[in-house]
Amino acid sequence: MEYFYNFYVFVHPIFPSPQFSVIPPEAIFGAIFGIYLLCKLPFPRHRPTYSMQKVFFYLFIWLWVADLITLIRIQSFDEIRHVAGRTLFFIFVLMAHYTVVTPERYLKVLRCLMWGVLSLAAFTTFCALTGFDPFRLMPKNPRTFWGVSMGVRRTQGIPMSYGEYGLILNAVLPLFLVSLWKRDFFIRSRAWVFCGLFVLALGLFVSQSRNSWLATFFVFNFFGMWWISKSRNPALKGTVITGALVFSILTFLALSDYFSFLWEGFALGRQSGTFYNRLESDKIAWALFMTNPVFGVGHEAITNAIAQVRGLDVVVHNGYMDQLAGCGLFGFIPFLCIQLFTLSKLLRMSISGPSPWRFFALCLTASLIANMSLLLGYKGFFSDTFAVEYGLALSLVELWEKGKVGAVYESQNMPSDYYLLQPGR
Repeated sequence: MEYFYNFYVFVHPIFPSPQFSVIPPEAIFGAIFGIYLLCKLPFPRHRPTYSMQKVFFYLFIWLWVADLITLIRIQSFDEIRHVAGRTLFFIFVLMAHYTVVTPERYLKVLRCLMWGVLSLAAFTTFCALTGFDPFRLMPKNPRTFWGVSMGVRRTQGIPMSYGEYGLILNAVLPLFLVSLWKRDFFIRSRAWVFCGLFVLALGLFVSQSRNSWLATFFVFNFFGMWWISKSRNPALKGTVITGALVFSILTFLALSDYFSFLWEGFALGRQSGTFYNRLESDKIAWALFMTNPVFGVGHEAITNAIAQVRGLDVVVHNGYMDQLAGCGLFGFIPFLCIQLFTLSKLLRMSISGPSPWRFFALCLTASLIANMSLLLGYKGFFSDTFAVEYGLALSLVELWEKGKVGAVYESQNMPSDYYLLQPGR
């Protein structure tokens, strides 16, 4: 099953959206993994459960119960999809956590994820540059930013939400950035690091997704602040931060007209109606939340209310507002706490954890920040890639707590149990 799971991690980035599949591939994999986990329940591995894992499991059960209560109250197909999506997500998290029990398996899963995402980025770039459109998804006209038409038509090459596409690509971007900074981390070949960054950059560019670009912007800013914080000279650190803040304020004041022009092109452009309509959708969702702030009004009610105002059957493009209005505070609290709790745990591990595992925690932290920012403009469930990363985070906590953080990199030619004999350094 380990090899089958690695295959899933490799191919899942190219899964089409459930709306484009009669039987979604993730449902097939989820059913197989679910049956496998149920068969393993009578014969569980004797693995201790740590505080971070317990809190995560309790929060996710709370979130699942909130969606189930909404389904019982509303009884619509939309609510069935939400409950099913949460269930599949939890199965994928558990499968990742169950499979990744050694440092070597952790690295294998990351490599499968990396190659799967790079394949996705390379394919979408090929479609954009050649005009190859296997699913007839590409619009006829390029998008316009900053008053200039893009050189290629917007494409992904496969039927997938642009928001989820950006989430997937930003999942492995931190691995290449840290490998660029630390020569002995994960990808040792500097040439492969630059090739991978080039492919990911092209994939993000041809997506023409502002949500994806914003997530990448947050990733780079996070790493910039993290590297500044690692400076051993507090005075230099304070000077750099203060100087950057003052410079930014002065630059913004001096170039306010130019920044206004950039904003008009990036956020609005020919899609100004889309931008303002999404703001209007957020207001509608907030008004619905106020009518039932405890348990919400259900996700289908949000879609119907927006359709009545705009005359279109569309969803609110904001994961936070969708969860808040759909399930109320009872469903929104675990939704947000899962992300914030995991983020805080990974951030602490990236600061005080042993090397090289603290750098893996750093990569997961940066990816989580990208995911959280994407939800501001992307509805949809927690994606499969997100589930893989949550499972890796839970396994990383276990490997750290159990002391299985030996010198994997120095023991490639040693027996398979060599790392068990080496304490964390």
